[in-house]
Amino acid sequence: VHLFFAIVSVFPTFPPTEAILEFIRTANYDIHAHHTIAGAPRIIGSYPEPAAFGAVSVGLFAWNFARFMQTRGIWHLGASLFLILCIGASLSTTAFASLFLVVALWGLHSVYSIVRPGLSSDHVTAMVFVVLAAIGLVVLFFVEPVRLFAIESYETLFSTKLTSDSGVERGAWNTQSLRNFIDTNGLGVGLGSARASSLALALLGNVGAIGTILY
Repeated sequence: VHLFFAIVSVFPTFPPTEAILEFIRTANYDIHAHHTIAGAPRIIGSYPEPAAFGAVSVGLFAWNFARFMQTRGIWHLGASLFLILCIGASLSTTAFASLFLVVALWGLHSVYSIVRPGLSSDHVTAMVFVVLAAIGLVVLFFVEPVRLFAIESYETLFSTKLTSDSGVERGAWNTQSLRNFIDTNGLGVGLGSARASSLALALLGNVGAIGTILY
């Protein structure tokens, strides 16, 4: 379903896909379906914004690639490669940072397995993937259009993120959620009553210290 809506959202103005998207996008808030970065459109699938679509894509990628390492199943490999494209097409800071964390953890785990007994084919597969991904990125960076796009995307997604409209808005949400926590003496304002872009601050602001600990 996730991959289906990823494909559908690539062609949002195509009449059949437009009808499908209108059927599921029934929320009364603004859906960020027409954002671009460095001139490239951002894919959001069935989600309200690229960050949510990208984050879910990373989770699904991690699961499918882990299954591929265990079973060598061609379907899991195919899904993993497709999900990598989804992550790239989301052009999301959250997605890229999460993917980096997942790949880094796999790489560290493989290195750890080498220096002590217990190296398995799963670890080798993970290490080969990390090395090939790194080589692929380096090679692509030497292509001038790709390099310019990468530099502009990096500046937008990371260097100037906090000063962008998105960064300022999310910072305001987090500040308000923290203020809610303090003003209610740590009890929170009630589940679903406040919005934040940080899970920790969302929990503290909504359900307070006790609710956060129970969560």
